[in-house]
Amino acid sequence: KLGCVKAACLLAALTQGRGLLVKSTSREMDKRRDDMLRDGAESDVTVQLRAFAFARKSNFDPSRCRALGVHAQSGRQAAQLADKFADIAHGEGLNLSDDPPPEHAMEKCMLAAFPDHLAKRLDRGTLRCELVHGRRGTLARESVVTGELFVAGEVTEVGGRAGDAQTLLSLASPVREEWLQEMFPGEFAAETVTVFDPPTRGVTARRITRFRDLVLRSGSGGEPDPAASAKIFANKLTDGELALPLWNDSVEQWIARLNCLSAWMPELELPRIGPDERRFLLEQLAQGVTSYRALKDKDPWHVLRGWLSAPHLASLDAYAPDRIKLPGGRNARIVYADGQAPVMAARVQDLYGLDSPLTVAGGCVRVRVEVLAPNQRPIQITDDMGSFWRNTYPQIRPEYAWRYPKHEWR
Repeated sequence: KLGCVKAACLLAALTQGRGLLVKSTSREMDKRRDDMLRDGAESDVTVQLRAFAFARKSNFDPSRCRALGVHAQSGRQAAQLADKFADIAHGEGLNLSDDPPPEHAMEKCMLAAFPDHLAKRLDRGTLRCELVHGRRGTLARESVVTGELFVAGEVTEVGGRAGDAQTLLSLASPVREEWLQEMFPGEFAAETVTVFDPPTRGVTARRITRFRDLVLRSGSGGEPDPAASAKIFANKLTDGELALPLWNDSVEQWIARLNCLSAWMPELELPRIGPDERRFLLEQLAQGVTSYRALKDKDPWHVLRGWLSAPHLASLDAYAPDRIKLPGGRNARIVYADGQAPVMAARVQDLYGLDSPLTVAGGCVRVRVEVLAPNQRPIQITDDMGSFWRNTYPQIRPEYAWRYPKHEWR
């Protein structure tokens, strides 16, 4: 279709086997190559075709080819292989005209042959590139291609040790974006996406143009999508990349109370908060937000309390209180954890008069009491205070009364 079947046969032959050009051995050879092969060339394919034309004109004479660093035997083998490809093309009824190929036809042939080797420079001043399918590579230093987008006819892994391998891209040919649209319309896409911007820790909308998974261009895309923005922030918070100062231990304890009570009293039909529900609540909190600055000071309580109906909130406070009043008048905090008994810590003096077990969940679950000495160190952890007063307290009372005489010891 592009009118260059014969040239493509030769190019296909040149991509097989050993390379036509050997590594330069002197500045004189570099200069001869610049003058005879690279001058005005925008593609490594052009350099290869010129090198082949020189070798064929020299009748593949090794001594004449050696001066230019052309491997004469590779050239002779490429000529034979090109003839075989031409015979196949002739058998298929393709046009084998000797007319020069139209402008950019050979570059388009390279793109048709190697779309999986499409590469884009990371920036104009580097040889490092991104390729389709999430790969990275480095353009060969001797390449004449200066454009940002190209295909590599040869992709070679160089370097022996594990982790040191480098993907080298050679036989490069420039590509224009419009050719991708023309030749691969189903794999060329432009869309507006909402993405996280690490420097500002905010979300922004980007207009992204891709070929397969390779980003060709990215620019401002207007206002971010609110739902996508909320999802991005929820993911960042879940992964620990961002933090909410007001989503503190009190919030986590509220969630633990809810989940514990949901397990202890399923008849209340309380909606527990698992990983998916937590992510949903974070998304709700992040609604309408485009920056971490605006998100980090948001109070999560209105979202959390909105998770429960009024009867459910009342049940939570009634059956899984966060504090419990002790006989001495002090309100002690109860700590909840999924799959574990609730725990409360209190000094022994605050527990005088507490003979029966402390319970939550309507008396179904005992609270484990961490009995503390005046120095806040635990004496015993028990869910049976009657047993503590009968068995443990008489043994420890004389020592602690002597050590802490200012405290009351009944």
